[in-house]
Amino acid sequence: MSVSGDDTDDTARAVAGVVDGVDSGEPVVSAKGRAAGSVCVSVEGMAAGDSLVVSVDGREVLLCNVAGRFHAVANLCTHAQIALGRGRLLDYEIECPRHGARFDVRDGKPRRGPARKALAVFSVTSDGRTAEISAAPVDEPVPVGRRAAAGAISRLLRRGR
Repeated sequence: MSVSGDDTDDTARAVAGVVDGVDSGEPVVSAKGRAAGSVCVSVEGMAAGDSLVVSVDGREVLLCNVAGRFHAVANLCTHAQIALGRGRLLDYEIECPRHGARFDVRDGKPRRGPARKALAVFSVTSDGRTAEISAAPVDEPVPVGRRAAAGAISRLLRRGR
Protein backbone atom coordinates (compact mmCIF):
# COMPACT_ATOMS: atom_id res chain seq x y z
CA MET A 1 0.00 0.00 0.00
CA SER A 2 1.21 3.48 -0.80
CA VAL A 3 0.07 6.39 1.34
CA SER A 4 1.02 9.98 1.87
CA GLY A 5 0.11 12.48 4.58
CA ASP A 6 -0.54 16.11 3.80
CA ASP A 7 0.23 19.24 5.78
CA THR A 8 -3.32 19.77 6.98
CA ASP A 9 -4.29 16.36 8.38
CA ASP A 10 -3.21 12.72 8.68
CA THR A 11 -5.68 11.46 6.08
CA ALA A 12 -3.95 8.93 3.83
CA ARG A 13 -4.16 9.12 0.06
CA ALA A 14 -2.74 6.84 -2.62
CA VAL A 15 0.44 7.86 -4.42
CA ALA A 16 2.09 6.37 -7.50
CA GLY A 17 5.24 4.94 -5.89
CA VAL A 18 7.35 7.71 -7.42
CA VAL A 19 9.87 9.65 -5.32
CA ASP A 20 11.67 12.61 -6.87
CA GLY A 21 10.62 11.42 -10.33
CA VAL A 22 12.13 7.94 -9.86
CA ASP A 23 9.77 4.96 -9.95
CA SER A 24 11.23 2.37 -7.61
CA GLY A 25 8.48 -0.11 -8.34
CA GLU A 26 7.93 -0.35 -4.60
CA PRO A 27 5.22 1.05 -2.39
CA VAL A 28 6.33 4.40 -1.06
CA VAL A 29 4.99 5.93 2.12
CA SER A 30 5.26 9.59 2.91
CA ALA A 31 3.81 11.03 6.07
CA LYS A 32 3.51 14.27 7.94
CA GLY A 33 6.52 14.92 10.18
CA ARG A 34 5.85 14.86 13.93
CA ALA A 35 9.09 16.51 14.98
CA ALA A 36 11.44 18.73 13.06
CA GLY A 37 13.51 16.54 10.76
CA SER A 38 11.43 13.40 11.16
CA VAL A 39 8.54 11.52 9.57
CA CYS A 40 5.91 9.46 11.35
CA VAL A 41 4.19 6.48 9.65
CA SER A 42 1.66 3.89 10.76
CA VAL A 43 3.16 0.44 11.40
CA GLU A 44 0.06 -1.29 12.79
CA GLY A 45 -0.23 -3.64 9.79
CA MET A 46 3.49 -4.46 9.60
CA ALA A 47 4.26 -7.99 10.73
CA ALA A 48 7.71 -9.14 11.83
CA GLY A 49 9.77 -9.73 8.68
CA ASP A 50 7.97 -7.01 6.70
CA SER A 51 9.65 -3.97 5.21
CA LEU A 52 8.22 -0.74 3.85
CA VAL A 53 9.69 1.96 1.63
CA VAL A 54 9.15 5.40 3.17
CA SER A 55 9.87 8.82 1.68
CA VAL A 56 11.77 10.91 4.22
CA ASP A 57 12.59 14.42 3.01
CA GLY A 58 12.53 13.18 -0.59
CA ARG A 59 14.86 10.25 0.16
CA GLU A 60 13.75 6.61 0.00
CA VAL A 61 14.30 4.85 3.32
CA LEU A 62 13.55 1.19 4.00
CA LEU A 63 11.73 0.61 7.30
CA CYS A 64 12.17 -2.99 8.50
CA ASN A 65 10.33 -4.86 11.24
CA VAL A 66 12.67 -7.44 12.76
CA ALA A 67 11.02 -9.38 15.57
CA GLY A 68 8.94 -6.35 16.55
CA ARG A 69 11.86 -3.89 16.50
CA PHE A 70 12.01 -1.28 13.75
CA HIS A 71 15.15 -0.33 11.84
CA ALA A 72 15.58 2.07 8.90
CA VAL A 73 18.29 2.13 6.23
CA ALA A 74 18.77 3.80 2.84
CA ASN A 75 16.72 1.95 0.22
CA LEU A 76 19.52 1.78 -2.35
CA CYS A 77 22.17 -0.96 -2.61
CA THR A 78 25.61 0.63 -2.42
CA HIS A 79 26.91 -1.79 -5.05
CA ALA A 80 24.22 -2.06 -7.73
CA GLN A 81 22.11 1.05 -6.97
CA ILE A 82 19.00 -1.17 -6.86
CA ALA A 83 16.01 -0.60 -4.54
CA LEU A 84 16.47 -2.89 -1.54
CA GLY A 85 12.72 -2.82 -0.89
CA ARG A 86 12.45 -5.39 -3.69
CA GLY A 87 14.79 -7.74 -1.79
CA ARG A 88 14.15 -10.22 1.01
CA LEU A 89 14.46 -9.40 4.70
CA LEU A 90 16.24 -12.36 6.28
CA ASP A 91 16.36 -11.89 10.05
CA TYR A 92 18.49 -8.72 10.47
CA GLU A 93 19.74 -8.70 6.87
CA ILE A 94 18.19 -7.15 3.77
CA GLU A 95 19.25 -8.86 0.56
CA CYS A 96 19.78 -6.97 -2.69
CA PRO A 97 17.66 -8.56 -5.42
CA ARG A 98 20.31 -7.99 -8.12
CA HIS A 99 23.54 -9.64 -6.89
CA GLY A 100 22.56 -10.95 -3.45
CA ALA A 101 24.58 -8.50 -1.36
CA ARG A 102 23.31 -8.43 2.22
CA PHE A 103 23.28 -5.56 4.68
CA ASP A 104 22.60 -5.61 8.43
CA VAL A 105 19.63 -3.29 9.00
CA ARG A 106 20.85 -2.47 12.53
CA ASP A 107 24.11 -0.80 11.46
CA GLY A 108 23.98 -0.76 7.64
CA LYS A 109 27.19 -2.76 7.28
CA PRO A 110 27.49 -5.21 4.39
CA ARG A 111 27.45 -8.83 5.56
CA ARG A 112 27.84 -10.47 2.14
CA GLY A 113 29.42 -9.14 -1.06
CA PRO A 114 29.72 -7.90 -3.61
CA ALA A 115 28.79 -4.71 -1.71
CA ARG A 116 31.55 -3.17 0.42
CA LYS A 117 30.11 0.20 1.40
CA ALA A 118 27.65 0.44 4.30
CA LEU A 119 24.13 1.81 3.99
CA ALA A 120 23.07 5.00 5.72
CA VAL A 121 21.14 4.21 8.92
CA PHE A 122 18.27 6.32 10.27
CA SER A 123 17.07 6.60 13.85
CA VAL A 124 13.65 5.02 14.51
CA THR A 125 11.38 5.21 17.55
CA SER A 126 8.13 3.28 17.73
CA ASP A 127 5.22 2.83 20.09
CA GLY A 128 3.91 -0.22 18.18
CA ARG A 129 1.30 1.81 16.28
CA THR A 130 3.56 4.37 14.61
CA ALA A 131 7.24 4.69 13.81
CA GLU A 132 9.08 8.01 13.74
CA ILE A 133 12.04 8.06 11.36
CA SER A 134 14.73 10.74 11.55
CA ALA A 135 15.37 12.56 8.27
CA ALA A 136 19.13 12.67 8.88
CA PRO A 137 21.29 9.54 8.88
CA VAL A 138 22.66 8.52 12.29
CA ASP A 139 26.27 8.51 11.04
CA GLU A 140 27.90 8.58 7.68
CA PRO A 141 28.64 5.01 6.52
CA VAL A 142 32.09 3.75 7.45
CA PRO A 143 34.23 2.37 4.60
CA VAL A 144 34.65 -1.40 4.59
CA GLY A 145 37.62 -3.23 3.11
CA ARG A 146 41.33 -2.46 2.90
CA ARG A 147 41.16 -0.09 -0.08
CA ALA A 148 38.26 1.88 1.32
CA ALA A 149 39.88 2.07 4.77
CA ALA A 150 43.22 3.19 3.27
CA GLY A 151 41.43 5.90 1.26
CA ALA A 152 39.54 7.10 4.34
CA ILE A 153 42.73 7.24 6.42
CA SER A 154 44.53 9.11 3.66
CA ARG A 155 41.73 11.71 3.47
CA LEU A 156 41.78 12.16 7.26
CA LEU A 157 45.54 12.65 7.29
CA ARG A 158 45.33 15.24 4.49
CA ARG A 159 42.68 17.18 6.44
CA GLY A 160 44.98 17.37 9.46
CA ARG A 161 47.67 19.22 7.53
